[in-house]
Amino acid sequence: TDADNDEDDNDKVTLMSVHAAKGLEFMSVFVVGLEDNLFPSFMSRENPEGVDEERRLFYVAVTRAERYLTLSYTQSRYRFGKLDTNIEPSRFLAEINEEHLELSGVYNKRSNMISFDSSSNGGETKRPAYARARKKTIDPNNIPDFTPVHANLIREDLRVIHKRFGTGIVLELNGATDNQIATIQFDLVGEKKIMLKYAKLGIENKSV
Repeated sequence: TDADNDEDDNDKVTLMSVHAAKGLEFMSVFVVGLEDNLFPSFMSRENPEGVDEERRLFYVAVTRAERYLTLSYTQSRYRFGKLDTNIEPSRFLAEINEEHLELSGVYNKRSNMISFDSSSNGGETKRPAYARARKKTIDPNNIPDFTPVHANLIREDLRVIHKRFGTGIVLELNGATDNQIATIQFDLVGEKKIMLKYAKLGIENKSV
């Protein structure tokens, strides 16, 4: 629109697809949704040529940054009306040399971010945010063996175990019985909202 071509000097954010960004450059670029099944998409994962094409698109995205590049992914996302908590970071993140990555701020329960200074030629190596997040959520050494219980047994204030997120306490339950959403404060990864019938939760310190 005409507003997109406004030449004023006010700070603003330009939102666009990777395809539309070809040939453009910006001082700062944020690439979001860097998750397997999203980027690369689930449609390309079984096809090596498809993954290669999306890798080229990823290269286009990161090279739009003149100075600052921030890469991010989420730990949970609604897809087709269902909450998906089984999310893995994009394989493209693991292909970036770690010496060029640094943690942008403090890792917290609502944000997993990786910052890259495109003017840097190296320097101190810091563990990237996505690697830190994966260690916190799926380290098998931190999660005991357990048998999931029926969703009807989950109550508020109960200590529970999740195979990926570890142990936590149920803060509240919302929704109809067949589609209850549990808000759980996990010890390692913070607060999560999980649909109980898909959660496969165990009860901490209880034989089931």
